[in-house]
Amino acid sequence: MAFILEFEHHDFIDLLAAKINGIAYTRGYVGAELQNALEQLVTISAWAPEHILAHRRREILLLLNYLGYKNIAALGHQSSLSSKIHHMFIQNRFQNLTVQQICQALFMSESTLRRKLRDENQSISAIKRNAQLGYGLHLLQTTKKSIQHIVELCGYQTHSRFTENFKQRFGLTPRELRKTKMFSKQ
Repeated sequence: MAFILEFEHHDFIDLLAAKINGIAYTRGYVGAELQNALEQLVTISAWAPEHILAHRRREILLLLNYLGYKNIAALGHQSSLSSKIHHMFIQNRFQNLTVQQICQALFMSESTLRRKLRDENQSISAIKRNAQLGYGLHLLQTTKKSIQHIVELCGYQTHSRFTENFKQRFGLTPRELRKTKMFSKQ
Protein backbone atom coordinates (compact mmCIF):
# COMPACT_ATOMS: atom_id res chain seq x y z
CA MET A 1 0.00 0.00 0.00
CA ALA A 2 1.22 3.50 -0.77
CA PHE A 3 0.02 6.59 1.03
CA ILE A 4 1.32 10.08 0.56
CA LEU A 5 0.27 12.75 3.02
CA GLU A 6 1.30 16.36 2.66
CA PHE A 7 1.23 18.52 5.78
CA GLU A 8 0.92 22.27 6.14
CA HIS A 9 3.59 24.31 7.92
CA HIS A 10 1.28 25.12 10.84
CA ASP A 11 0.61 21.40 11.44
CA PHE A 12 4.08 21.16 12.99
CA ILE A 13 3.61 23.84 15.63
CA ASP A 14 5.00 22.63 18.98
CA LEU A 15 6.69 19.57 17.46
CA LEU A 16 10.30 20.22 18.30
CA ALA A 17 13.20 18.83 16.34
CA ALA A 18 16.51 19.90 14.99
CA LYS A 19 16.39 20.96 11.38
CA ILE A 20 17.73 18.20 9.18
CA ASN A 21 18.86 19.50 5.80
CA GLY A 22 17.50 17.82 2.72
CA ILE A 23 14.61 15.92 4.27
CA ALA A 24 11.50 16.22 2.14
CA TYR A 25 9.78 12.97 3.12
CA THR A 26 10.00 9.97 5.40
CA ARG A 27 9.25 6.30 4.84
CA GLY A 28 8.38 3.56 7.24
CA TYR A 29 6.18 0.69 8.29
CA VAL A 30 2.46 1.37 8.55
CA GLY A 31 1.08 -0.50 11.54
CA ALA A 32 -2.60 -0.95 12.39
CA GLU A 33 -2.79 2.25 14.47
CA LEU A 34 -1.33 4.43 11.74
CA GLN A 35 -3.32 2.74 8.96
CA ASN A 36 -6.53 3.36 10.90
CA ALA A 37 -5.67 7.04 11.42
CA LEU A 38 -4.80 7.49 7.75
CA GLU A 39 -7.98 5.79 6.56
CA GLN A 40 -10.01 8.06 8.85
CA LEU A 41 -8.27 11.11 7.40
CA VAL A 42 -9.05 10.03 3.84
CA THR A 43 -12.69 9.37 4.78
CA ILE A 44 -13.31 12.71 6.46
CA SER A 45 -11.41 14.64 3.76
CA ALA A 46 -14.44 14.28 1.53
CA TRP A 47 -16.67 16.34 3.82
CA ALA A 48 -14.78 17.94 6.70
CA PRO A 49 -13.90 21.64 6.77
CA GLU A 50 -10.23 22.62 6.78
CA HIS A 51 -10.01 23.31 10.53
CA ILE A 52 -11.09 19.73 11.30
CA LEU A 53 -8.63 18.32 8.74
CA ALA A 54 -5.87 20.40 10.34
CA HIS A 55 -6.61 18.79 13.72
CA ARG A 56 -6.55 15.32 12.17
CA ARG A 57 -3.22 15.98 10.41
CA ARG A 58 -1.82 17.20 13.73
CA GLU A 59 -3.01 13.98 15.44
CA ILE A 60 -1.26 11.93 12.76
CA LEU A 61 1.98 13.85 13.27
CA LEU A 62 1.79 13.23 17.02
CA LEU A 63 1.07 9.55 16.40
CA LEU A 64 4.03 9.27 14.03
CA ASN A 65 6.26 10.91 16.63
CA TYR A 66 4.93 8.56 19.31
CA LEU A 67 5.52 5.52 17.07
CA GLY A 68 9.20 6.38 16.80
CA TYR A 69 9.46 8.55 13.70
CA LYS A 70 11.53 11.12 15.58
CA ASN A 71 12.65 12.90 12.42
CA ILE A 72 9.06 13.66 11.42
CA ALA A 73 9.15 17.08 13.07
CA ALA A 74 12.07 18.10 10.86
CA LEU A 75 9.74 18.01 7.88
CA GLY A 76 7.94 21.06 9.25
CA HIS A 77 10.88 23.43 9.06
CA GLN A 78 9.64 25.34 6.05
CA SER A 79 10.30 28.99 5.67
CA SER A 80 7.47 31.31 6.45
CA LEU A 81 8.05 33.26 3.23
CA SER A 82 7.80 30.13 1.07
CA SER A 83 4.73 29.07 3.00
CA LYS A 84 3.07 32.46 2.43
CA ILE A 85 3.73 32.33 -1.31
CA HIS A 86 2.52 28.70 -1.38
CA HIS A 87 -0.80 29.80 0.16
CA MET A 88 -1.06 32.70 -2.27
CA PHE A 89 -0.96 30.30 -5.21
CA ILE A 90 -3.58 28.06 -3.62
CA GLN A 91 -5.87 31.02 -2.91
CA ASN A 92 -5.50 32.24 -6.50
CA ARG A 93 -6.22 28.78 -7.95
CA PHE A 94 -2.68 28.52 -9.33
CA GLN A 95 -3.09 31.44 -11.68
CA ASN A 96 0.13 33.13 -12.63
CA LEU A 97 0.95 35.69 -10.02
CA THR A 98 3.47 38.27 -11.07
CA VAL A 99 6.49 38.99 -8.93
CA GLN A 100 5.08 42.50 -8.46
CA GLN A 101 1.77 41.11 -7.13
CA ILE A 102 3.60 38.83 -4.71
CA CYS A 103 5.84 41.68 -3.54
CA GLN A 104 2.86 43.97 -3.06
CA ALA A 105 0.97 41.33 -1.04
CA LEU A 106 4.03 40.64 1.14
CA PHE A 107 5.03 44.31 1.50
CA MET A 108 8.57 43.85 0.25
CA SER A 109 10.70 44.88 -2.67
CA GLU A 110 11.50 42.52 -5.51
CA SER A 111 15.17 42.44 -4.54
CA THR A 112 14.30 41.52 -0.93
CA LEU A 113 11.91 38.80 -2.12
CA ARG A 114 14.50 37.29 -4.43
CA ARG A 115 17.23 37.46 -1.78
CA LYS A 116 15.06 35.77 0.86
CA LEU A 117 13.97 33.07 -1.56
CA ARG A 118 17.60 32.50 -2.57
CA ASP A 119 18.53 32.17 1.13
CA GLU A 120 15.83 29.49 1.45
CA ASN A 121 17.01 27.79 -1.75
CA GLN A 122 13.57 28.35 -3.27
CA SER A 123 12.06 29.90 -6.37
CA ILE A 124 8.59 31.16 -7.15
CA SER A 125 8.16 28.54 -9.86
CA ALA A 126 9.17 25.71 -7.48
CA ILE A 127 6.76 26.98 -4.83
CA LYS A 128 3.93 27.14 -7.37
CA ARG A 129 4.72 23.62 -8.62
CA ASN A 130 4.72 22.24 -5.05
CA ALA A 131 1.37 23.93 -4.33
CA GLN A 132 -0.12 22.46 -7.52
CA LEU A 133 1.20 18.98 -6.83
CA GLY A 134 0.09 19.07 -3.19
CA TYR A 135 -3.43 20.00 -4.26
CA GLY A 136 -3.36 17.29 -6.92
CA LEU A 137 -2.25 14.77 -4.31
CA HIS A 138 -5.12 15.80 -2.05
CA LEU A 139 -7.67 15.43 -4.87
CA LEU A 140 -6.30 12.07 -5.98
CA GLN A 141 -6.54 10.68 -2.47
CA THR A 142 -9.87 12.15 -1.43
CA THR A 143 -12.02 12.30 -4.57
CA LYS A 144 -12.98 10.16 -7.52
CA LYS A 145 -12.47 13.00 -9.99
CA SER A 146 -10.79 11.94 -13.21
CA ILE A 147 -7.08 12.53 -13.41
CA GLN A 148 -7.63 14.84 -16.39
CA HIS A 149 -10.05 16.95 -14.33
CA ILE A 150 -7.52 17.10 -11.48
CA VAL A 151 -4.85 18.18 -13.97
CA GLU A 152 -7.07 21.11 -14.98
CA LEU A 153 -7.98 22.02 -11.39
CA CYS A 154 -4.26 22.16 -10.55
CA GLY A 155 -3.59 24.63 -13.34
CA TYR A 156 -1.57 22.33 -15.58
CA GLN A 157 -1.91 22.65 -19.35
CA THR A 158 -1.06 19.01 -20.11
CA HIS A 159 -1.67 15.67 -18.47
CA SER A 160 1.87 14.52 -19.30
CA ARG A 161 3.54 17.49 -17.56
CA PHE A 162 1.43 16.90 -14.42
CA THR A 163 2.27 13.18 -14.42
CA GLU A 164 5.98 13.86 -14.96
CA ASN A 165 6.15 16.43 -12.13
CA PHE A 166 4.00 14.28 -9.83
CA LYS A 167 6.24 11.24 -10.29
CA GLN A 168 9.38 13.34 -9.77
CA ARG A 169 7.95 14.81 -6.54
CA PHE A 170 6.23 11.75 -5.00
CA GLY A 171 7.93 8.76 -6.64
CA LEU A 172 4.89 7.33 -8.40
CA THR A 173 2.41 8.45 -11.05
CA PRO A 174 -1.12 9.63 -10.26
CA ARG A 175 -2.49 6.44 -11.82
CA GLU A 176 -0.16 4.28 -9.70
CA LEU A 177 -1.28 6.13 -6.57
CA ARG A 178 -4.93 5.50 -7.42
CA LYS A 179 -4.25 1.77 -7.85
CA THR A 180 -2.96 1.31 -4.30
CA LYS A 181 -4.85 -0.88 -1.86
CA MET A 182 -6.13 1.94 0.34
CA PHE A 183 -7.88 3.73 -2.48
CA SER A 184 -9.45 0.68 -4.08
CA LYS A 185 -11.81 0.54 -1.05
CA GLN A 186 -13.51 3.78 -2.04
